[in-house]
Amino acid sequence: FTTSSGIPLLIIQGTADEQIPPISTQLLATHLCSIGTNLERWMYPGMSHTGVIPVSTQDMLTWMNSIFNPKSILPPAWHPTGLSNVLDQNCSTPGGFTTPSP
Repeated sequence: FTTSSGIPLLIIQGTADEQIPPISTQLLATHLCSIGTNLERWMYPGMSHTGVIPVSTQDMLTWMNSIFNPKSILPPAWHPTGLSNVLDQNCSTPGGFTTPSP
């Protein structure tokens, strides 16, 4: 990837993913943010590659609704709630990938 598509991107992964190492999505997110992608990366602690699906489904649907339904905007402080301790990362500014403080 060399330029942003301008389309918001959501990466959902479990920290115990046995198929795709979490460092891979960390590197991808860092690169995509550096080219200006509007990206969020949600890491669900202890969840495997398939185990993350049931705990993240409602969060994903809420996020998708906010993207595709302009009347349904997420409040700025909205956080995924599928698990109480989801690591919610995003590109705070073009060119940077940040991890918010708890």
